[in-house]
Parts: sequence; C-alpha cells; structure tokens
Amino acid sequence: RRTARKQPIAIAPIASPGDLYAHINASVTSIVVANALTSEYSATGTLRIDDEIMTYSGVSSHANGIEFTGVTRGTDNTAAAAHSAEDQVQECLRFTSTRVDSVLNTLLTTFGGISSAYIDTTGWSAEAGSHLNSYNLTTLITEPTSVSELVSEIQSQSLCYVWWDERAALVKLKAIRGVDSLPPLVTSEHNIVAGSFSLSEMPRQRISQVWVYYNQRDFTKSKTDPTAYANAYVAADLESETDELYGEASIRKIFARFLPSDALALSTSSKIITRYVDVPRQCKFRMDAKGRTHWTGDVIRISHDLDVDRFGARNIAQWVITSAEEIVPGETVEYIAEDATLYGRISVIVSNVTGD
Repeated sequence: RRTARKQPIAIAPIASPGDLYAHINASVTSIVVANALTSEYSATGTLRIDDEIMTYSGVSSHANGIEFTGVTRGTDNTAAAAHSAEDQVQECLRFTSTRVDSVLNTLLTTFGGISSAYIDTTGWSAEAGSHLNSYNLTTLITEPTSVSELVSEIQSQSLCYVWWDERAALVKLKAIRGVDSLPPLVTSEHNIVAGSFSLSEMPRQRISQVWVYYNQRDFTKSKTDPTAYANAYVAADLESETDELYGEASIRKIFARFLPSDALALSTSSKIITRYVDVPRQCKFRMDAKGRTHWTGDVIRISHDLDVDRFGARNIAQWVITSAEEIVPGETVEYIAEDATLYGRISVIVSNVTGD
C-alpha cells in the first residue's frame, strides 16, 4: 500500500485515495479500485480516470479494495479508453441547475469546514430568491480545487458576494444590485470625522469589453482554456475606447464554468460593463460611535465637499461598504466603500389591479 495522499483542508472535491487495481479496457462496466474504502466515495456519482469521465450506480467492498458497479463509460463528452493499474480514480463534484446560494452553501459547509450554524440561511434564501433566482449553476469539477477559488469564481460569475459579519457572527450573502429604498445619508457635517475622508480612482478596474466563455463542454481541460467551452459572449462599449474618452480597450475575460446559458452570460456581462465602463471610485473615511450602525455590505449615500462635480456641486452618490474596522473599539470605525451609483434603484411594474 502506498503512502496516503495529503488532503488540504478546503478542497472540492476531496482528493480521492483510490487507484486502479488492474488494467482495464474501454468497455468494462465494473471497476476494482485499491487503497480505498467505500466510505471514501459517494454511493453513486461520477469518476475521472486520466481524461475519461464515467458515472457509477453502486460501490461495495471487494477483496482487493472496493468495486464500482453500473459504470457508464465515456460520459460528459469524453471517450471511453483503456487505463493502467495504479491510475488514480478521482471522484468528481457535480452541480446541475442548482441555485447559487445552495452551491455556495455546499462548498463552504461540506468542503470548507464552516459550520452550517454560521450560515445566514434565512437571509441567503431571501436575497437569492429576490435577486439571484435565475442563477441556477451547472458544472462538473473533476479535480481537487481550492474552495476559495471556486467561491471567488461564483461571486464574479453570478454577481454576488459573501463575507463574514463578525457582529452577527454569520456568513452573509448579497447580490450586486440596485437598492430597494433610498439609503441613509452620511455627511461631512454630521457623520464623517473631519480630515478622514479620501477619494481615489481605480483605473485598472475599468472595463470596455467583457468576454464570457460559458457552457463548458470539456471538463478535463484547464478552466482558462477557451476551447473547453461551447459558447462565448462579448459585451463591449466601443465608444469608451475612442480618443475622446479613454483611448484604449480594457478587456476582462471570464471563464464561466458555472454558467450554462446565454441568458446568464448576457446578464453577467452587461451588468459588469455597466458598472466598470467608467473608472470606478473608492473612498475611505472614519465615523465615531454614532455611525457604528453601518457595516460591511451596507449601502449608504455620501455627501462630502471633496466629492463634487465640475460645477462645484456635491455628488450625492451611492456607496457600498466593502470594509469596516473598529480602529478604536467602541469609538471610531474606519470604512472603505466603492461607488455603486450605477447599480440604480430597483422598481417593480405590476398589474393595475394588484394590491399595495
């Protein structure tokens, strides 16, 4: 028996320990795997050996390890092939039309080691139901991948973010979206500590084109290989590339292995380019104990004499707080926020006979 593979803490799927007990041809439908226990694989599921993906309907103990039965060879656009003894047999992680909050929950709790008690399940369900209901994700992950990497991908592809709220002791989720009601106003006269406000631009985040590769078809290739995807969608604001504006293209490529459809690729790309076609802004400021009700994830409006238009009038913009830290416990909080004005305000059109 060979030395067991070391398993990083936050990996999905978990690195499988089994190896082929003997050479197999391209047609066998039961496979004996050595150096493994039945508890180390799901009762039914998907396997990867080399560049072949296959599904199985049962797994049981065997004199030489374990045996997978009911094996369907060459699934998920791969070809059945012969494999050699000691080839690794890796279990895969599959999501099929699963809403984004459920996928994130699985990654963080089942594979990330976070207790489900720390997930704001009620809040997640309400937010996803109202603003992310169309983001039903589909993918097959065929090799152990960092949970952090997968969560980051989902956030960028589904336009949402998760964070740890230390005050509530919960992991929160919020869609990148407009506001339901007018956010509270924070001003330099009444809220912001004098001399603490600074405003900066983030030119490297400007985007004039978004290329989204989606509907993955080859799950054995690198996720950043364009040929692994069946479709691509390009959203572009060519006017912003003219000499009168920014004078050059700025392209973001998204390899969206979680997005299965045209509609989701269009939704994601259009929202990203709307948000970043102009150079995004960031501000930093401090507030005393009166402002401590505002925290990470909140949206506020800011009125400050350092943020004015070309005529000298104050810009009353919407800002989403991305960081909050009590630098003087119980007294002073330092905030970092990003301009979210272009996300707008959510309105709903209903039938004339609908009740209030």
